[in-house]
Amino acid sequence: MESTGEKVQKIVKPKRKLQCFREEYSKAFPGVIIRSRKGENYANCTLCRQDFSVGHGGISDVNDHVGTKKHKSNANDSNSSGKISTFFVAPTDSLDVINAEVLFTEAIIEHGVPIAMADHMGPLFRRMFPDSKIAKKYGCGRTKTSNIIQCLGEESSQSIVDVIKSSPFSMSTDGSTDYDDVKLYPICVRYFDNQTGKVLSVLLSLRECNTASTGENIFKIIEKEMNSNNIPWDNLVCFAADNAAVMLGSKKGVASFITEKSPSAYIAGCSCHLIHLAVQRGAKQLPVKLDDLLVDVFYYLEKSSKRKQALRQFQEEEGLPKAKILKHVSTRWLSLEHCLDRLLQQWTALIKIFEAEVGHEKKSSMPSSRGRKRPYTPDVKKSEEKKRKLDTAAPQATDEKADSSKTFDLARYMFKEKEMADKSKKVKEKKKEDDTKTSSSKASLILTKMSDKNTLLYAHFLMAVLPIFNETNTFLQKDEPCVHLLHHVLSTQFRKLIMRLMKPKVIIAASDITKVNFKDRANQKDDEDLFIGTNCRDYVAEHAKECDLTTFFSSVRAFYSSTCSYMIRAFPFGDEVLVNARILDISYRQDCKFRQVRFFAERYPHLLTKDDKRSLEEEFLVYQCDPLTPAVTEAERVDTAWNELSKLKDPATGKAKFGALFKVAKSVLVIYHSNADCERIFSHVNKNKTEFRASLSTKVLGSLMTRKMMMTSSGYKCHSVTHSKDQLKKSKRCTMENK
Repeated sequence: MESTGEKVQKIVKPKRKLQCFREEYSKAFPGVIIRSRKGENYANCTLCRQDFSVGHGGISDVNDHVGTKKHKSNANDSNSSGKISTFFVAPTDSLDVINAEVLFTEAIIEHGVPIAMADHMGPLFRRMFPDSKIAKKYGCGRTKTSNIIQCLGEESSQSIVDVIKSSPFSMSTDGSTDYDDVKLYPICVRYFDNQTGKVLSVLLSLRECNTASTGENIFKIIEKEMNSNNIPWDNLVCFAADNAAVMLGSKKGVASFITEKSPSAYIAGCSCHLIHLAVQRGAKQLPVKLDDLLVDVFYYLEKSSKRKQALRQFQEEEGLPKAKILKHVSTRWLSLEHCLDRLLQQWTALIKIFEAEVGHEKKSSMPSSRGRKRPYTPDVKKSEEKKRKLDTAAPQATDEKADSSKTFDLARYMFKEKEMADKSKKVKEKKKEDDTKTSSSKASLILTKMSDKNTLLYAHFLMAVLPIFNETNTFLQKDEPCVHLLHHVLSTQFRKLIMRLMKPKVIIAASDITKVNFKDRANQKDDEDLFIGTNCRDYVAEHAKECDLTTFFSSVRAFYSSTCSYMIRAFPFGDEVLVNARILDISYRQDCKFRQVRFFAERYPHLLTKDDKRSLEEEFLVYQCDPLTPAVTEAERVDTAWNELSKLKDPATGKAKFGALFKVAKSVLVIYHSNADCERIFSHVNKNKTEFRASLSTKVLGSLMTRKMMMTSSGYKCHSVTHSKDQLKKSKRCTMENK
C-alpha cells in the first residue's frame, strides 16, 4: 500500500458532564442521605456509612442504593433501636424522668423491697404505660438505684449535720450482731427540727468496727464522725446507750471518753433494759421456771405439723380460739407476758395434746407377743463352719515365692463385713430407741409440769404483776420526748410494786419511799393481804389443798424483795437531770421552780448568750403566770407545745416572748429517755440485710437506713416527697460520680 502522505486525525469523544449532589436528595431521605466529603459527585448514606456516586444517574443512583439489601437491613436495625439522642436529656429539658426514678427509689427505701427489683421496672413501666414519654426514657436499674440511695442518704446526713452544728443534740449507739467479720454501730442522734417543730430521732451514719469492740475503739468511731463533720462537742448534751460496761463503764467505757470531750454531757442508761432486768431478777426467785416451760412447749409443737393439727383438733373440742403458741425470747422486753397469756388461754388443749402424746408413745413402746423380736444371739458353730467352707474354697497362690502375709484372705474379709453390718444395725436401732425415749421423756416432762397445780398458780401470779412493768416499758419506747416524765413514771412504777408487798401505814409514814426497809417481815403484809391478783386468789381458794401455799407466799415475797432491791440499786431515782426535766411539762409550770431552769442554764452555758441569761428569769415568770393559747395547752406532744410557745410574740417589742426559755427547753427535749431508737434501727437493718441480700454493702445499707429513718421521723411518705431541682440534678449526676 502506498502512502498518500496524509495524517489520520484521532477522533476524541466529548467529555460527559457528571451530575452533582443536590439538596433535594437529603429532603427526599432526611437524616439518611447527606453530602459526601469525597466530592460533589458523591453522596453519603448515614445508615450504611459509605459513599456512593450520583454523577451518572443522580436521583436514580440514590434510589438504586436505597433499594439494596444492605441498606434495607440497616434501616430495619435502625428502626428497632432508638436514637442515641433519646438516651440523653439536654440541659433545657425537664427533670421529669429523674424525678420518677428518685420517687421509685424512695418507695424502695420506705417499703424495704429488694433493690434488684429496679432492673425490671423500666421494661415493666414501658409495657404498662406505652404512651408515656417518661416511661420510654425510664432507665433506673439496680446500679443507678444504689447510687441514688447513696445520694439521698448523704443529703439526709448533711441536713442533720447542718442542724446539730449550731444546736443541742443527743447521741446514742449500740453494737449489732456480727455481720460477716465486722460489727455495725449505728450513730443515732436526736435534735429539734425547726421545720417540723418536733424532735427527730434519726440515723446519722452506720459504721463498721473491724477491731475489738472495746470502749476506746467504739469511741474512736464516734470521734471520727464528729471531727469529719466539724461538729462541736459542746453541742452534745446527752450520750445514751444500753447498760453494758463497755458502753457506760466509768474507766474504760465509751461514756468515760465522751465525758473527757464533753464534761457537761449527760450519760443516760436505757430504762427499758433496766425494767427487763428487774423482772428477770424477780422471776429467778420463783421455784417454777415458766420461761423454760414456754420454750419447751413451743419447740415441741413447732417442728411437727402432725402435732399442730392435733392441737387444732383439741382447740375445737375445748371451744378455744385457733391460735398459735407464741415463741418466748428472753431478750425481748415484752415477750414473757404475751407468751404466758397465750399459754394460759390454750392450757386445757395443751394438757390434752401432751396426754395423747405420752399415751401414744407408751402404747407404741410396749412389746407385743406376736410382733416381738427375738434378741440377737450369734451362732458360733454356724459361723465357724461357714468360715471353714470359705477357707477351703479360697484359691491358693500359684507362685511359691509369694509372701503368704500379703495374700488376700477373702473368707476373713467377708466375715468381717458381716460383723460390721450387724454392729451398724445395732447402733441404728439403739439411736432410734434413744430418740423415742428422749421425745417421750420430753413430752412426759412437759405434761408433768403442766399437770402440777403449782405451775398454774405461779403463772396466774406472774400475769398479775407483769403489766406493771410492761406498761412502763411500752410507754418508754415512744419516739416522742418523754424525759420530763421519766422520773415520775419510774417512781410511780416502784410505788405500785412496793404497795403490793408493804403495809399501807409504812408507806404513808415514809418521806422517801426508796428508803423503806421492805425486807423486814414486820413491814410486809400478811399472806391473805399480799397482792397476787384476782385470778390467782380465786385459784388458791379452789386448789388450796393441792398447792404448796407456804412455798408460794414465801416465793412471792422473794420476788417483790429482789425486784425492789434491783430497782433501788440500778434505777435513776435521785438523778438531778431527770428531776429538773419536769420543767418541760407545761401543766406543771405553776409548781416548778426557777432553780430547775437555772440548773440546765448552768449545765449548758454555751447555749445561751449574755442577753438570754439576763432575760431568762423574767421570761420564766411570764411563762408561769400568763394564759397560754389552746395551740400550746392542747398539743398532743410536748415538743409541739414548746414549738407553739416559741412562736408567741411580745406585743410591745415584736420579739419572741420566750426566746431564752425555749433555748433551755430545746436542750432538755433532745435528751434520750431510753435506747429504743437504736433497737428500732437494728430491727430495720435485719429486715433489709438478710441472708438472701448478703451482698448489700454497709455504705448502701447505711444510706438506705439514714434516709428511711429521716422519712419516718418527719412523717413523709414516698408518694408525697417533693424534690427540689438541685436534689434531682445531684441524683442525676451521682451515677457517674460513684462509678
